[in-house]
Amino acid sequence: MSMVTACRGLVGALGVFIVLAMSGCAGVSATMTVFDREQQPADQLPADARSAAQIDSTSTRLLWVDGGVSYFAATSMEEPDATCIVVVDGSPEEYPAYCSTSVPIIVEIDEERFALGDTAPGPEWEQLADSFWRAP
Repeated sequence: MSMVTACRGLVGALGVFIVLAMSGCAGVSATMTVFDREQQPADQLPADARSAAQIDSTSTRLLWVDGGVSYFAATSMEEPDATCIVVVDGSPEEYPAYCSTSVPIIVEIDEERFALGDTAPGPEWEQLADSFWRAP
């Protein structure tokens, strides 16, 4: 079973629950295609989120923006080989980061499921961006 780290600053407020699909292998963050491109200014988390999420700020990549909520991929500073989904909604300073050494990482937010992984977890998943998927 993989190691899961969840920094849950907004978990109650967002109604966020984490579900991990246990497939893939350790060390995936180095090979996941979302990390193939150089980090751009838009890929950086807000300054107040960098320490709260406890992720490597040089690894963040913006995945998708929906209204006032931004989804980022990142690597963990606490768990070697862990990849994370960071959810930034712009309100408090602590943003949830859901990390695992196995992918896809699947997070449920307000009755929608989001996944981070190079392939869709199943046929019902819609691709939103490189390595980022959504299912109802």
